[in-house]
Amino acid sequence: MARRPPRGFKSWHTYNQWRIRRGIERGLTPSQAIGKPQPGEQPASRVERDVMVIGPNGAQVARAVGVKERSRAAKLDDDVKRLTQGDIDRAAYNRRWRDRTIAGVAVPDADRVLALARAGRVSFDDFYPAGPSGVAA
Repeated sequence: MARRPPRGFKSWHTYNQWRIRRGIERGLTPSQAIGKPQPGEQPASRVERDVMVIGPNGAQVARAVGVKERSRAAKLDDDVKRLTQGDIDRAAYNRRWRDRTIAGVAVPDADRVLALARAGRVSFDDFYPAGPSGVAA
């Protein structure tokens, strides 16, 4: 008996097409996106890419290695936006991000993030600052 596709997908074909499209958006090749890199390609867990992260002095470019670290940077981006908009409180932000680093950059505490936001140094207009062509080889 064949396995059923994941919930929300009518077939394995539509699921794999979604994985490929999502991987390409994140700077992966189609073969890396489905977990079967071609000879000479790195697995997605080792692909390096520049991302914008919030550091002690504001938004800065850092080199994230692997999809996991880029996802962590995106979650920080979301939490910083939510903190500056007042959707989460300082204690919740500090519990989640205390003593954490992303791509070698120390994550500042909530008070520092709010001070940077007031100074206008918290901007994530380009999460991938180099664009799709900025994928590191």
